[in-house]
Amino acid sequence: MPEILNLTLLSACLVALLWMLLRLRHQESLLPELRAQLEEKHRAMLQDMNDGLNRLGDRLASASADASERLRAAVAQELKMTRDAMQ
Repeated sequence: MPEILNLTLLSACLVALLWMLLRLRHQESLLPELRAQLEEKHRAMLQDMNDGLNRLGDRLASASADASERLRAAVAQELKMTRDAMQ
């Protein structure tokens, strides 16, 4: 009777080991596909970040140009007012 129990346990262990090996082999076969998918998503994320940063740079350049123009106009107006006051 103990021999049958030992054989049953040994058989169960072998089945479990084979099942684990099959799962591991299946996971290893999925790794290149998963890696490729993750690389593609990473590339897309970097592209989105690059586009967003480019748009932000454009907005900052535009805002800086507008502020510079307003400052130039204000200084020109102050200079004109000073000239008019001196005459």
